[in-house]
Amino acid sequence: MLKDQTLSHSLINSWQKYKKQVHLSRDKISNRHIHDLRISTRKLEAILNLVNALHPTKRSRYLISLIKKVRKDLGPLRDIQVEAEMLKKHNNETPNLKNDSAFIRFIAKQKRRKKKEANRHLKDISLKNEKLSVDKVVKKIEQIELQKGQKKIQSLLVQEIKSSMLKFNQVLTKMSAGSANEVHQVRIIAKKLRYRSYFLNATNGLGHFDLVGLKGIQNIAGQIQNDSILLNSLDQFLAEKSPDKHPNILKLRKRVVLHQTKLINKSFKEFRTLKWQN
Repeated sequence: MLKDQTLSHSLINSWQKYKKQVHLSRDKISNRHIHDLRISTRKLEAILNLVNALHPTKRSRYLISLIKKVRKDLGPLRDIQVEAEMLKKHNNETPNLKNDSAFIRFIAKQKRRKKKEANRHLKDISLKNEKLSVDKVVKKIEQIELQKGQKKIQSLLVQEIKSSMLKFNQVLTKMSAGSANEVHQVRIIAKKLRYRSYFLNATNGLGHFDLVGLKGIQNIAGQIQNDSILLNSLDQFLAEKSPDKHPNILKLRKRVVLHQTKLINKSFKEFRTLKWQN
């Protein structure tokens, strides 16, 4: 295994990419920067979870909790960004939405508030303290890599990812009513499994299960979650206003519900469990 494919080097590399995205987001809170920052937290967390599977430490668990907090803190802003993209698409289908000034003001107010909160959270991130913890975890992993050897470590990580895949299959199989909340939980597990698997595939060049199929599950689940985000805002707006005065919002809500229901009952349920190979 090449040096740049080791777990310790992957941790350093993931940290550097995360750090870069934090700085970019602080300079400019754009849709792309926030999206890329949240993805970088997923990738860094995936590597840290593999580190934990190999050798659990307080520092690695501490870093995981910090990374999760960053992603959670930026979640509301990312939701409003996703919502804006969806509304833009729906505006093309229902031009009269643009004429609902009360709804436009409601969305604009939400965006200003969540952007302000995200700015505050970005400033609170202590990269210096996080880097100290990362360096200590890297040093410990490098020692383990020398002691165990890469072949043994790879074998342990393969078993860890296989266990994660089986857990994913179990959750997918146990889905009962197929609610949006259940689908969202499957999506979270799918993301964790996919990012861990990227590291393993890079180290041995083997595909142990269908990553394309997993990404397909994640994409459909993402569309279902996006519908939930928009429905949440629509319901909040309608709860504050008189629904009968906003017929276009009611029509939009009905359309989104039908779209989400179709995705859950048809598209999502067509997916099958993953099979382990090699």
